[in-house]
Amino acid sequence: MKRQFLFLICALFLKYSQAQQPPIVHIEPFKGYNTETKAMAATATALFKSLLSQKGRLHFVSRQAWQRIFETYRLILTLNDFRDSETAIKLGKMTSVDFIAVGQIFRQYGETTLNIDWINLRNGLIEKTFEFSVNNSDELQKGIESAVNRLNRWMLKDGFVLKSDGPLAVRIARQDGAIWLKGDEFFLVNNLHYPYARVRLNEIKGNEVLAELLYCNDRIRAKDRVVPVEYFEPLPSYRPCANLQVQSALGKAHQKELLYGLRKLILDSGKFDLVEQRPSASCINFSLQVLQKRAGPLFMVHLLLTEGAEKRILFEQDQDCLETDIEKTANVLLMLALSRRDKIGLVTQVSGTELNIDLGKNHRLYRKQEVLFKEPGVTGLTAKGRLKQVYADHSLAVLDEEAQGVRAGCLAVFPQNQDETNVYNTEPAKDQRAYQQRKRTPL
Repeated sequence: MKRQFLFLICALFLKYSQAQQPPIVHIEPFKGYNTETKAMAATATALFKSLLSQKGRLHFVSRQAWQRIFETYRLILTLNDFRDSETAIKLGKMTSVDFIAVGQIFRQYGETTLNIDWINLRNGLIEKTFEFSVNNSDELQKGIESAVNRLNRWMLKDGFVLKSDGPLAVRIARQDGAIWLKGDEFFLVNNLHYPYARVRLNEIKGNEVLAELLYCNDRIRAKDRVVPVEYFEPLPSYRPCANLQVQSALGKAHQKELLYGLRKLILDSGKFDLVEQRPSASCINFSLQVLQKRAGPLFMVHLLLTEGAEKRILFEQDQDCLETDIEKTANVLLMLALSRRDKIGLVTQVSGTELNIDLGKNHRLYRKQEVLFKEPGVTGLTAKGRLKQVYADHSLAVLDEEAQGVRAGCLAVFPQNQDETNVYNTEPAKDQRAYQQRKRTPL
């Protein structure tokens, strides 16, 4: 009976020791150089510890327990002693503490600055250093929040896929020093930086982790990145951004009415993402002007498309019309400009030779229409296919043959067909008076 009890105790101890335990951390009170900065340092210490503890990824040593350790070993250490690698390693051997954070506020070049060092007591290295201005409480708050966020990101680290482990699980390798806990969720990210799957950690054994699949929209491949969900930064939209500017001689009310109508056409085309202002040099600018002729009832509608800081002209055309036909003429010019560009979709799911394509609000796609697949930023095609089904906001495509290069995150390009181009080339009806007036009315 006694042997069985001892065996049970040993088994429980072994299981506990093998389980992934959060590291133990001590936050040494930050130092200040005068009464004001000492109060600020105390606030910074409390805030730093409070924000770090929110994730539940660390265990903290109380101030009283830390003082008892120093009293037991009769230690007297300065900040520089903590930063000394030999002293740090000795301190780690005497205690169960894994990391220690030390900080101090100092004055430099007219700036009040807080420096925080994150020291590993197992190897004596200063793993992370943060330094930022703390001239006021707002700077202190933002600086501490930024430091904690970067420290949390550093502790999580990325991993990579080892292999699929059945239909509902995947084996993952984590980096040395990564602090992963059971229940953490990650994205599986392919070579196109597309998060095609989400997993939850179930079992951690050393640096090999077993995770359950929450969903998966692509083939799982070894070496795909494993990125913490909360720190994944998606790429910008696969569609080019565009800015629309409208000027009308008929006043602001007419200008606003035209703007809303044309904006809807651009969005419905599924070829651009509209932005209020031009955020980058690669943004395409749509500029539409409605000008009144000097005499008579005729107006001229002028549409200009430019790209980049150098304003390279992509499209320019004008059309005369009556006031009643301004909106229709503007629509025709815009649709004609849009017809010069291929529609673009995004592959969001891959299953054998069948692909799901996100179209946004893309219209005028047809069953059996040709689709070309290519990787973003890469010239040349990856594969070809045909549309099998077309729905309101997405389509189902079938590849001509299974292509391993087509992954979630690939671009789906729909070449313009002649029938669609002809739809855009219709001109608004004009009466005979408009044609006669155009001939004798100068701009």
